Amino acid sequence: MRRRVVRQLTQWGYLDDARFAREKAELLWSQGRWGLAAVRRKLEECGLSPAVVEQALAPLATGADEVAVAREVLARRTLASPVDPTRWRRAERLLASRGFSEETRREVLGEAPLDPRAEGE
Repeated sequence: MRRRVVRQLTQWGYLDDARFAREKAELLWSQGRWGLAAVRRKLEECGLSPAVVEQALAPLATGADEVAVAREVLARRTLASPVDPTRWRRAERLLASRGFSEETRREVLGEAPLDPRAEGE
């Protein structure tokens, strides 16, 4: 009975993992708060298959400007140009926690500024 109901709902278009994944990925990305890795993780948490997740992320990955989104995230937190080591680490942790790739983090933040307290060591 359940299988028949699920099959019928799928035929009617009410159960469509690919559409759900695509719409959720687009929503998360459009919020401008998450990197692609975080969007991937959130889709996987929904129990979607890896193939469906990758299919949903493909349009975002090709047209995504993750660097611009990362800069927006930092600007909202007034961390757009962290020059001191403490603010740089804070900005780096924020971007990492939001799922931005290491490559994106390095492009946005550059190399970590030297900590003047560590020079004497």
